[in-house]
Amino acid sequence: MEEMWKGRVEGVRQPGGSELEVKLIHPQQGEHVVCDSPQCDVQLEFEVRRRRGEAQGTTADLFINGQRAAELEVAEETTRTRVVDLSVGWHTIELHARSGSQYSAAAASFRLVYLLVNPYSGEISFGARGRARVVER
Repeated sequence: MEEMWKGRVEGVRQPGGSELEVKLIHPQQGEHVVCDSPQCDVQLEFEVRRRRGEAQGTTADLFINGQRAAELEVAEETTRTRVVDLSVGWHTIELHARSGSQYSAAAASFRLVYLLVNPYSGEISFGARGRARVVER
């Protein structure tokens, strides 16, 4: 799976030397994102840069697990948004940015892990994978 995304994580430039770059900051390729419920919200952070000038007039299409989820207007170099109601497991996020005739894309696969800590007993639940107890050192 890692080989499939090699070279795409940092962004793919259009042949001919596009001046537009996309970089996923969070989540990153292979990252395990911990959440405390079976349905999670994930912070998505990415950069869209132009080598010359600002990224004004740039739009980014967001794809989650191969399905188009949103079209985002890129107002600043670093953009933050939230992806809501993702289930526990592996997910793929792709960003396809375009500004005029320029195009760039980035993608990453990450895993949502359900981890619930009981504050009274100190027990950690890993869902169907079992339980563990927090030990103070």
